[in-house]
Amino acid sequence: MDPDTEEYVRRIQTLNSIKDRYNFTTTLKSKISPDLMLWNFIRDEEYKVESSSFIEIMEAEKSWEKLRYSKILIQSHIVNFNSAQDLLNQMAAKNFAISHFLKICIEDNLLPYPSDTVSFIHDLNYSYQLLKLVKDIESTNERVRRRVNGQTEEFWVVYAKIGPEPVTIQVHASGIPSPRYEWYYRPNDEPGSPSEEFKWTILQVNQYF
Repeated sequence: MDPDTEEYVRRIQTLNSIKDRYNFTTTLKSKISPDLMLWNFIRDEEYKVESSSFIEIMEAEKSWEKLRYSKILIQSHIVNFNSAQDLLNQMAAKNFAISHFLKICIEDNLLPYPSDTVSFIHDLNYSYQLLKLVKDIESTNERVRRRVNGQTEEFWVVYAKIGPEPVTIQVHASGIPSPRYEWYYRPNDEPGSPSEEFKWTILQVNQYF
């Protein structure tokens, strides 16, 4: 595995671990409001779990470094920061709200899409919504289950033959928290007779939404 792929895999695993530790509850009430001031978000005990998870995501994704080039932040004289915590502290000192942070991420278009930094803070602004597939996809009857935070997750397995030409799989789903797409390679296995013992190999792929 080349160094770039190893770094990609490490970052994805770290981000997934952070998100798996955070439990989105099935409540009709959103966790935070767009008008919530960053000062309160990063200091109030009420938001301690959310803010610490958010900072961890920003550090793992290195999104705070990309926001260094934000026109809005430069105009606000927020240019010298050395971590996600430092950036949020400086924004909080200038009375930025959650909505301002989202505006910077979206309007300056500095973060890759999809971005876990944006999706996490976005999902906190909305109540829980059941996952739904907007457009169905072809899949086998095989399902894979795993347990995360005591909850059993279940998802379909989609097979595609990988040859010399690019492979395109279209999946469109919506929900809060945002759907997560993970792509793995499973060699030497027939769709009709899956083996009990195999290893998934994570793939570095281009995702377009």
